[in-house]
Amino acid sequence: MADPSGLRRFRAHWAAWHHGTVTDPRNQLVARRAQSTVADVLAVRACLLEHASAAPDRGSVEAFEHDVCDVLLGLPDGRTAAIVEALSERGFVRDGRLADWEITQAVRDAATGVDRKRRQRERQRESRAVTGRHVTSPHRTGQDRTGEERTQEPKSAAPARRVREEPVEFLEIRRLYPRRAGGQRWADALRGCHARLAEGSTWRELVEGARRYAEFCQATGKVGTEVVQQAGTFFGANRGFAEAWDLPKPVRSLKQQAADDAMERFLRATDPPTEDEIRAAREEAIRANERTVQRAGMAGRNGVTIDAGAAVATVVDRLRRSQ
Repeated sequence: MADPSGLRRFRAHWAAWHHGTVTDPRNQLVARRAQSTVADVLAVRACLLEHASAAPDRGSVEAFEHDVCDVLLGLPDGRTAAIVEALSERGFVRDGRLADWEITQAVRDAATGVDRKRRQRERQRESRAVTGRHVTSPHRTGQDRTGEERTQEPKSAAPARRVREEPVEFLEIRRLYPRRAGGQRWADALRGCHARLAEGSTWRELVEGARRYAEFCQATGKVGTEVVQQAGTFFGANRGFAEAWDLPKPVRSLKQQAADDAMERFLRATDPPTEDEIRAAREEAIRANERTVQRAGMAGRNGVTIDAGAAVATVVDRLRRSQ
């Protein structure tokens, strides 16, 4: 029998399932007519489609076995027959064939391998005609073409080099990372970040590690020096980003605590200090400050400061105990 559409048919191992099949409202009407569920209707429609695709006469469902489908889908006896009958009433099945088969599957039937190869060859011929390229038979050598005019094939332009864009998180790392005297090896740092991500680390951990290290270098006065780790090393196998990088404690932490205790004793005192005591305490605090700075050897660095109120309280308390 000749194909009225003029398209050559072939046995396919698949069929097209179109969008909207599941949400088709007619499924509910079929389910109500067959006293079944929409899920059962969809399952039977899928079985009919697969049977029609595998049939010698594609699209035919005349040999579809209802009882076998009942067993396959776990349906009660006669349920598939009732659903197929309701589908026929709604126009899904007509004259032993799926009614819309020619519409939904015709384009797929036409796409044979021979047709695709023919269209590919046509595109190649058109491309050669546009470029004017001289095609030489593979059996002819350069000696065979001696004295003939040879057409040089146009050289294709070199492909533009792709620039790898840096992730947003890596740009944030570059912004936070402390400056150093010398190179940072940012290319190695980016490769190290991707390697650490592959090991299970996250961008958040990498960014926070850079932030902690920047704060540590700022607190210890290392920013801009050669002792700052290169970024390529920091994110390398030694995993410098995972370190805690705790900030150093203030130089006078114990002395400051003693001064705070003296201030508390001063505030608990019942009698306020006299003007002479305050003046003497202030002078003593200034001298103590000068001695501390001299011992530290770095005036104005490492947070070396004296709480004037605490110093006054300490001196006043000492003067009173000596009286």
